[in-house]
Amino acid sequence: MRFLLGVFEAGFTPGVIFYLTYWYGETRMASAIGTVMLAVRSRMWLLALCPGG
Repeated sequence: MRFLLGVFEAGFTPGVIFYLTYWYGETRMASAIGTVMLAVRSRMWLLALCPGG
């Protein structure tokens, strides 16, 4: 089950970055990708604090 979750999540981040290219121009792309990466890292940090996470 964990393997399948990894397989399905493997394409999520590249897919989000690809999707952002339709919404933001070249000038704002770096800040948009940075915000997504910060959100991913923050989520990992917060889940690490949860017991049993």
